[in-house]
Amino acid sequence: SSSDTPFSSSSDSDMPDDRLLKALVKETTADFAAAISNDDFSTLYSKSSTDFQSTYTEEQTRDTFKEFVQRKSVVLPILSKATGMDPEFSPSPSLRTEKGLSILVANGKYDTKPVPMRFEYEYVKRGGQWKMLKLIVKLTK
Repeated sequence: SSSDTPFSSSSDSDMPDDRLLKALVKETTADFAAAISNDDFSTLYSKSSTDFQSTYTEEQTRDTFKEFVQRKSVVLPILSKATGMDPEFSPSPSLRTEKGLSILVANGKYDTKPVPMRFEYEYVKRGGQWKMLKLIVKLTK
């Protein structure tokens, strides 16, 4: 079969399909919106990868986004809109290998008003599941 060609890379098979990619990003965005809404990052944090958890404490994660929580009245309507939209990926999601692990890079934006919600998310595959490794959210023109 063609899948046995010497050129096929095993990492390609790790690449989630478009539907799963969008679902992953939407879930992360929804968890982030809930964290900001409730000023409670425990769910977002507990769903993140062990790699993320060994780098940052829940308190540090919360501290990173304290400005979002302080500006909740402005931020939440944008995040709420984003959770109901499909993300626009730019560039296309990609995989890289780091220390023998597959890292899924998903960057892009939600075309929200008054400003787009830009995101840089990374996931690492742990126990057959993609777990959040990096979370950057920007609300800027």
